[in-house]
Amino acid sequence: PMTTQTQPDAKTPAERFGELLADGVFSVVDAAAFMGITRSEVYAMLDRGELASTKLGRRRLIPKRAAVAALARQLVAG
Repeated sequence: PMTTQTQPDAKTPAERFGELLADGVFSVVDAAAFMGITRSEVYAMLDRGELASTKLGRRRLIPKRAAVAALARQLVAG
């Protein structure tokens, strides 16, 4: 009989996003303060796809892991 093998590490997008949110989220203002940049720069990073986010009502929330990763990329690049 033919069986379907699944990868043990295969996760749905919802599971991956849940992991990204596991450490909590920043508001745009808090992310800007954490990263040492302006709110406008955070919004520009969001527009360029350099920073993950989600919306809750009208609020834009940035996973802390995404902010840490973006900050690390900036430190390495610059």
